Amino acid sequence: MVDAAGEDAKANRPSNGLTADGALSIADLDGPAAAAPEFDGRTNRDGSNAAGPPDSLPTIDAPPVSFSMTVYVASVAGGSGTISLTPSGTSCGVDCFSYPRGQTVSITASPTAPSLFAAWSGDCAGQGPVCTLTLSAIRTTTAHFRANLNMMFVTSTDIVPSSIGSTLAAADAFCVDRARAGFLGGSNWKAWLATSPATTNITAPMHVGISTVGWIRRDGRPVAVSTASLLTDGTIYPPSLTELAIDRADFVAAGLRPDGTADPANNCSDWTSASGSMYLGDSVTPRSWAVSYPAGGCSNQYPVYCFENDSGMAHVLAPAQVPAGARRAFVSRASWLPCKVSALPTCFVRWRLLLQACQTLADFGPYSQRLWPPPTRPALV
Repeated sequence: MVDAAGEDAKANRPSNGLTADGALSIADLDGPAAAAPEFDGRTNRDGSNAAGPPDSLPTIDAPPVSFSMTVYVASVAGGSGTISLTPSGTSCGVDCFSYPRGQTVSITASPTAPSLFAAWSGDCAGQGPVCTLTLSAIRTTTAHFRANLNMMFVTSTDIVPSSIGSTLAAADAFCVDRARAGFLGGSNWKAWLATSPATTNITAPMHVGISTVGWIRRDGRPVAVSTASLLTDGTIYPPSLTELAIDRADFVAAGLRPDGTADPANNCSDWTSASGSMYLGDSVTPRSWAVSYPAGGCSNQYPVYCFENDSGMAHVLAPAQVPAGARRAFVSRASWLPCKVSALPTCFVRWRLLLQACQTLADFGPYSQRLWPPPTRPALV
């Protein structure tokens, strides 16, 4: 029997079994008291213990049933080649192929003779001409093909001269690292540096290879046809292109005499000391590319020239000679400031000096009696 007060309490009790303040009431429920549910180890989203089915289940996306493989071809110094895939997959667009999830694919880079395979970038990086990938994700890779000619470049990043050491090993390793960054391939890269007889007695020509049959730049333009011509004639095109095919007009660590031997008074004590100074080269001046004699501090950082020495490469051919009587043109490295009418005498002096400079460059510059037909784009001299 429930009294009036009880009836009122019962009437005021929420129908969901909760008290007015939101607490669960078991004793006041009609009928026998229900047993408390047992905790089954799960929790609600607010961290409280839960019994029975969870308040919600997370949505789990089904794994993709296929992935795409995109392949590209890049040319270094005019190199060319093709890529083939096994199995061939289903086309999903230009240079794109789709495969079932988990499929193993072999990607083969085939150079077009006489080109060479240089390197992979992307998901195949570090593998040889035949790359193997498992399609557990979207894949992209690029095959880089290069010309079969020894290459050279000025580094895009710098090195501290005193860290090179008298064996030149650190500079050579630096060159190899930068060549890999440019996807040039090869492992026999040497820095154009030298040491004195007081230590390891290495000359720059000996270091990069006395009998090397020439070098080209990253863009395929010739630098020299031999080590001997490099010393006697300078470079054909300025050695200002980096491993990334970017022109870098800068002073370069050298420490050399014109014959490629070390100048021990100006090479940071055979590349072991952070004190003193060294001779620098000029990357945009073919005649003084390695020996321009400005003094650089040994505690500073500078780029270096890197030369490849692979005996299996083809000979670099000299460009055709300029025909007798042909006209030549070039862009001057120095700037010229025009004069006002009020300063005509000074202007005439500057004009005469400019003409003399032009004549000197025409007579002794890198393009005198060298390049024909002329280069397709202007270069600094």
